[in-house]
Amino acid sequence: VRLYRIASDGGNLEATYRLGCCYENGQGVEKNVEEAVRLYQIASDGGHLHAIWALGFCYQSGQGVEKNAKEAVRLYKIASDGGDLDATFNLGFCYQSGQGVEKNAKEAIRLYKIASDGGDLDATWVLGCCYQSAQGVEKNAEEAVRLYRIATDGGNLASTWVLGFCYEKGEGVEKNLEEAVRLYRIASDGGILNATYKLGCCYKNGQGVEVNVEEAVRSYRIASNGGDLDATWALGFCYQSGQGVEKNVEEAV
Repeated sequence: VRLYRIASDGGNLEATYRLGCCYENGQGVEKNVEEAVRLYQIASDGGHLHAIWALGFCYQSGQGVEKNAKEAVRLYKIASDGGDLDATFNLGFCYQSGQGVEKNAKEAIRLYKIASDGGDLDATWVLGCCYQSAQGVEKNAEEAVRLYRIATDGGNLASTWVLGFCYEKGEGVEKNLEEAVRLYRIASDGGILNATYKLGCCYKNGQGVEVNVEEAVRSYRIASNGGDLDATWALGFCYQSGQGVEKNVEEAV
């Protein structure tokens, strides 16, 4: 932070952007999102594309500045036109969800494809979701799986759990419960609560793994403590029925 500040004071835009990130995330300095926005604005005014993206995200999420979806879109467009893939992806999301711009699923797909082709793994994952659910594009489960696999191989955990779901259900790929469990475990270890819940279901029902209701309860509890409502319901049912845990109707309720 000390070095970033020196370079930033000397006019280095990359250092100004990096210093803003430190303030936004509380790295090496007390968290201060208002100061992060101030620094992003300085770097943005100087033409730093990723700072423009970061400033747009602050406006989209209302972090350190009053929420303004239209201003977020304006900034994303500038950064996207300059080749920033994160901005291109976020702009696609705005078109898909109608945040700050009129909803346009086809434009969202176009932007996701640009970002995905450039190597943005989040865009690759979301593009796969669009193919799986036919949002802005004709449904194509096989193409969805292909995209999920690319993102998964790159380390995208959200894509990893969804690919596991495809293997579990046989959507776009031959059904393979063991492979589903393997992918759920990877995503779960990375903190994806949906995957932790699904892993619990696999243990409870003996899908792709030997039945182990105690392990199911453990997985449900982890996911439930993280806020996963499906896991919370499943854990309550285990307490009500005494599966994998001592029966406790009061805890279930």
